[in-house]
Amino acid sequence: MSEPAKVFIIDDDGSVREAFQAILAADNHEVTFATNGAEALAELPKHVPDVILLDVMMPDLDGYEVCRRLKADHRLAHVPVVLVTVLESKEDLVRGLDAGADEFLTKPVAAVELRARVRSMLRIKSQHDRLKATLKTREDLANMIVHDMRAPLNVIMVHAEWLAQTDNSASDEGRRRAGAILSQAERVNAFLNDMLMLAKLEAGKLIPAGAALDVGELVRAMESEHRVVAESKGISFSVERPAGGKYVMLDPTLFGRVLDNLLSNAVKYSKAGDTVRLVIQYTEKTRSRPAGVRIEVQDQGPGIPDPEKVRIFEQFEIIAQRQRGVSQIGLGLNFSKLAVEAHGGRISVIDNQPKGSIFVIEL
Repeated sequence: MSEPAKVFIIDDDGSVREAFQAILAADNHEVTFATNGAEALAELPKHVPDVILLDVMMPDLDGYEVCRRLKADHRLAHVPVVLVTVLESKEDLVRGLDAGADEFLTKPVAAVELRARVRSMLRIKSQHDRLKATLKTREDLANMIVHDMRAPLNVIMVHAEWLAQTDNSASDEGRRRAGAILSQAERVNAFLNDMLMLAKLEAGKLIPAGAALDVGELVRAMESEHRVVAESKGISFSVERPAGGKYVMLDPTLFGRVLDNLLSNAVKYSKAGDTVRLVIQYTEKTRSRPAGVRIEVQDQGPGIPDPEKVRIFEQFEIIAQRQRGVSQIGLGLNFSKLAVEAHGGRISVIDNQPKGSIFVIEL
């Protein structure tokens, strides 16, 4: 037999609570109570129910405010809330919907209607739980595949590096091809690392290991690699940094991946004759903002349409660059957004002039 559904009733009227419990006993539901909003908000996170029946007219916190707070709590936001009220105007209905209510019951409540509303909400809750379980299974499977891929990929990288660097009888062409294999294997490895860190960031399990770092030095460490790639494609690459250093609390691995993603994208979507610029500026303290650092990655590529400037940071979002027939899966940008926000900063994209885009990081 399946476990009884858990119904939580919030009502300051004892007779209503008893009547609801008697009606719901016919369906073998497990019923618990709270006599006011404050009590409910304290108890609900400890015992998450399947459905909440919430009276609107209560002293202190009314049902609208309680509903808003429930829906703002990530532990309870998925639980269906049925507002129980004597109010019938459209304004009251709209107010309840704005608060996040999923269904309504009007007092006096008929037994058959109460049971039907609760069954309807339980079906919704059951669908949500099944979907959540399916997504969790897919996430666990994806993480397992990523972890399992890293071992054979590391073996490929080790042997490709040996073949690319060895002075044995291999031909120059063979060493060139081994170098190409190594380069692509390193790209796949970087992608897998992004996926792992992205999963941890989304789950709140990856906390930046803050260390006082000079952003200019961090940039200098990766500058040569991107300059070589850019110039091999006929793309100019420049770095502008202020004189002197300024130390900022950063996780060098996490933030290094952010800069690497942005610079790689800038080079990828540029063509021969374009310029990619990395600009670092130290910002002064103002009334609304503490002193910090602003980093810009500027390109002269096809640019990003205005409607896509926010969506491009969403996970797996595909932005079509029709001018060049290129599509981008935005995993790297979604990772960059989460990593920058984990540092207490923000990332955005604006238009470059006369063409191209500027990705802006503010810390």
